[in-house]
Amino acid sequence: MHTRKISKQACQREPLILALLQQPSVEKAATSIGIYTVTAWRIWKTAEFKAGYRKAREEAYSQTVARLPPARQSPLGLR
Repeated sequence: MHTRKISKQACQREPLILALLQQPSVEKAATSIGIYTVTAWRIWKTAEFKAGYRKAREEAYSQTVARLPPARQSPLGLR
């Protein structure tokens, strides 16, 4: 039986993505999950992270838009 070794960066990728959705900067996101800023920047540079982060942002945006009430159409000039 083969076991696949998962890198430390791979284990930190998902928590960093979630932290970046909640924090305004990479520095604050790294601090919030207990990793060094340099480590966060190294993870940020990987293609796997970029793809995962892009997908997470798209999902968050879609959920936000779905929660918005439908726009009411009214004639111009009337409120």
